[in-house]
Amino acid sequence: PVYITYYGDSITYGAQSTLSLGIEPKQPGYTDLVDAYLSCRYPGKIYTRNNSKGGWTSSRAAQHAAQALSGHPSDIVVIAFGINDASVPTRPEPWEYADNIQRIISQARLKNPEAEVLLVSGWSANEQWKPFDVVAFNNYTAVLRYIHSTTPGVRLVDVTSLSSNILERKSFYDITSNGVNHPNDFIYLMYAQAVIRGMLGNDAINTSIPCLESDPTHPDSLTLATPAL
Repeated sequence: PVYITYYGDSITYGAQSTLSLGIEPKQPGYTDLVDAYLSCRYPGKIYTRNNSKGGWTSSRAAQHAAQALSGHPSDIVVIAFGINDASVPTRPEPWEYADNIQRIISQARLKNPEAEVLLVSGWSANEQWKPFDVVAFNNYTAVLRYIHSTTPGVRLVDVTSLSSNILERKSFYDITSNGVNHPNDFIYLMYAQAVIRGMLGNDAINTSIPCLESDPTHPDSLTLATPAL
């Protein structure tokens, strides 16, 4: 079996997905989509936990990492912080953000030194939202790229670049659920695809998975159909 821990902010928690809002089509956030895909592809072999907390910065996450990453050793740890760091009055300097992320990685590897780490660089919040500093946010993404390039066993899931490409053709309000910092289902699906590729390789979701195919007799069944990016 493979044990996966998700540790991030409200986006990794799945805030304001249609499932969390109780409205159709009731799609969950990206971690549940990833879990569904992995469970279908590898039945009975995947165990996951989501210890994400809404509103948390990398600093607070580092402070609580020992508790959040305790228990059963994880084979894969998905770490996703940054958007809140760029939205608080006391924004960390890039080196402080880097130190926070490294502390989380170190904590994740205490029980399993061979744990693989996926660093998720988030999508950008609304640049018109006053608390959000896009320059600081982009600096944090650059930090994640550096950690990925210099730390063995660490991969980068670059959602920042994917969402930037989408925003070249779409309005921010086309892809947000709250107009400020939470994605809608379309972007949650993009997150899921990116994380799956980060775990299994770029061709992973091109493989047909029968239990994820749409079922006309069950219109609410889960599907991972690929949106046009």
